[in-house]
Amino acid sequence: MSETGTVQERIAQVAQDYFDGMFYGDEAKLRCAFHADAFVIGHFEGELEWSSLDAFVDFCIAESTLAAGESYEARIETIDVTGDSAVAKVANLYLGIWFTDYLSMLERDGRWQIINKLYFAHPQD
Repeated sequence: MSETGTVQERIAQVAQDYFDGMFYGDEAKLRCAFHADAFVIGHFEGELEWSSLDAFVDFCIAESTLAAGESYEARIETIDVTGDSAVAKVANLYLGIWFTDYLSMLERDGRWQIINKLYFAHPQD
């Protein structure tokens, strides 16, 4: 991940690494985007999930169905920054389900990383 560009661009790059890592099962990109102690939290299939980064990475690798470079549906909706803290609200269609994710980020030593992911799985019609 590049440490150059505006704060907004650097945060957007973290979100892009998150998308690529999740959709392509790219462990290196996920581990770059997330702090090692991050959690992934939300309700999935009626159950509260409170996962470690390792569990989330393993899940993404196991569920990855796209080859690198294939297109996927994901977007950054908002980025809110206060000092060294930020939240990126993103949306993506993953495993046939639309998710809204709140990616809490912290800047340390000039580098932004996701410290927690809180997600909402939208009900399917």
